[in-house]
Amino acid sequence: MRLKSLILAAASVVALSSPVVAQELTAITGGRVLTGTSVIENGTVVIQNGRVVSVGTGAAPSGARIIDARGKVVAPGFVAVDSGLGGSEISSVGGSDDLSNGANTISAAFDVSYGLDPWSFTLPVARLGGITRAVVVPNHPGGSSGHNHQDDSDFAGVGHAGLQSPSLFAGQAAVIHLGAGNDILVRARVAQVAPFGEAGAGVAGGARGAEFTQFRETLAEV
Repeated sequence: MRLKSLILAAASVVALSSPVVAQELTAITGGRVLTGTSVIENGTVVIQNGRVVSVGTGAAPSGARIIDARGKVVAPGFVAVDSGLGGSEISSVGGSDDLSNGANTISAAFDVSYGLDPWSFTLPVARLGGITRAVVVPNHPGGSSGHNHQDDSDFAGVGHAGLQSPSLFAGQAAVIHLGAGNDILVRARVAQVAPFGEAGAGVAGGARGAEFTQFRETLAEV
């Protein structure tokens, strides 16, 4: 298993305090390593050129920079899904929210990757919680994350700022990394976001049956 991002944790999981520099050989030693499929006590994780090259119990390679993880946990970074990281600072302030689409004219074509902010204050805060990747999605009714609309009434007729409510398709999601640098985009247009259940029914006019009918008809026309 390739572990692309690692975090150290004591009482709670925290991000590595110093980034791995390209061309540098680093070994994280003595920690309790969680690989996702097994647990390695007193493990050694070796990172070269910014990538994990080995996970096991052997000694650190000669010349490697050592990070002592004794008494801590070493684990892959967490992935935040249905997230607004890098796209929305304060959802109630329009100028800081690049995830809202109030126009039916673009709906499914709305691509959140164009509005990503690598300097968003939310990114370092999320890193402290062990998050190293995120799936950033456009605002949609019934979204689980804090940036998304929780009140379906916004989509029942007229949306924010007097704009028409979005269609059933909210737009296209993107994957980002939470590392340093200007380019946080990993991949754009990874998914099309469409709310279902009570939230989606509100978009379609109030009935769940209408929601599924609209969804099928839209796909049939593509």
